[in-house]
Amino acid sequence: MEESDQISELPDNILQRILSLLPIKDKIRTSVLSKRWLHLWPSNPMLNFGHCIIDLFNDDDVAAAALDRCLHSSTANLQIMHLRLNIDYLDGSHVTRLDRWIHRADERFLSVLELHFSDFYDRFDEELPISLFSCRWLSELLLSGCVFRRPSSVPLNFCSKLRSLKLQHVRITNEILASVLQACTFLESLILSCPYGLTQLEISNQNLQLKWLVVNDLVSSCRVVIADAPNLQFILYSGNLLNLSFMKKAPSLVQATLISSCHTPLPFGSDCREYFLKISHLETLALNVSFLCTGRRKVGGKDGHC
Repeated sequence: MEESDQISELPDNILQRILSLLPIKDKIRTSVLSKRWLHLWPSNPMLNFGHCIIDLFNDDDVAAAALDRCLHSSTANLQIMHLRLNIDYLDGSHVTRLDRWIHRADERFLSVLELHFSDFYDRFDEELPISLFSCRWLSELLLSGCVFRRPSSVPLNFCSKLRSLKLQHVRITNEILASVLQACTFLESLILSCPYGLTQLEISNQNLQLKWLVVNDLVSSCRVVIADAPNLQFILYSGNLLNLSFMKKAPSLVQATLISSCHTPLPFGSDCREYFLKISHLETLALNVSFLCTGRRKVGGKDGHC
């Protein structure tokens, strides 16, 4: 007696959930299971190509061909909720293909986009696809290993629905980041990890919905100024604590983790009290510092300052 295929008899929404947990190569392999699975994986709303590196230079690249098939699927009402790409190399002649992918995904109501570039340490001049800045539904964006530039043709209200922005090993200027914070007023979470070219981050837009701020692995000279952040609830800062300043109280701030990643001492005394007075309403404070400066000390047998 022939055994029935009980898995294939499951409803589409359950099978799509199973597919969403698989790397793209395993999703493709499911097409050999039965005719039903053949057209199931291209219509999956979670396209995770992060487990394989896409080679834009290779016309026969399996991952790139699979992505083309998914984005051009004729499945009615297909929504691509999450797209994750790991790009090996990007230059001007191949950015058009990536631009086309993002534009196509945006037409399918893309809400979460992750772009990982693996050639960042070799090249710093690539432009991000212009379609990235015109996504209408994007709520979460992660960029890793690239240069963040806003083309002059892009209006200041780009990605107006963005609620979460995570930049890892991204080269970005003070002006570009300021324009992002000015444009994305619905932004609730900002995570900066090892940004290049950034010398100052200022939170000064009272209309910004920012609730979660994580800043780590900054260059020692980069300043972080919390000037006006009425909605900020959590901050994690790792760097030179002398470069973190609160111009006035952040009334909603309840939790802060401050980590000194260098040997610059935090001044003790009136300056230290002034420093913590602005965050005295915290419910939780985690502090990791090398040492506190208590005033004068002996240095090489002579009086000196910390």
